[in-house]
Amino acid sequence: VKTIGKSSFKNCLNLKKIKISSSVKKIDDFTFFGCPVLSKIEMPETVELFGNYSFSKCRSITSLTVPFSVKSIGNSCFEGCSHLSIINLPSSIVSIGDSAFSMCIKLRKIIIPDSVVSIGNSAFFGCSSLSEVCLSSSIHELKYFLFAKCNGLKKIVIPSGVTSIWDSCFKDCKHVNEIVIP
Repeated sequence: VKTIGKSSFKNCLNLKKIKISSSVKKIDDFTFFGCPVLSKIEMPETVELFGNYSFSKCRSITSLTVPFSVKSIGNSCFEGCSHLSIINLPSSIVSIGDSAFSMCIKLRKIIIPDSVVSIGNSAFFGCSSLSEVCLSSSIHELKYFLFAKCNGLKKIVIPSGVTSIWDSCFKDCKHVNEIVIP
């Protein structure tokens, strides 16, 4: 199997564990969407793409190490993974889609590697426990609602390469007490 197709395992309500073989290169859109008890994912270093909504609403995932082979995280890929607290992004990632991690309410820290040149709108919207963000120095734009409603944020440091901060980027970050803009 090289591709796990769209909605292949969508809403499998009792799916707890997946082990993906090293032949798989693509996890397509909605593949594991809405699998509420999925908590263990064994991912090979061959997967290159997480499609849109591919793990969205998988509420029992607590941590995930993205394989080095992955270059793109699709729109809403992990949206609503409400127990995801740790995500490790490799230096192979180039883009993070719109709402990719939105509403991951237990996510505490995110380190965006310097390889990332694009982060979509609302990518971390509503990550209310997010207290530490290290942004890629390759980012030029901080888009709409990127960190809106991230109430755990206290300090925001904008990388020197950023040329524009879009509307509502940090809207409703009620506990921010320091912002550093180069």
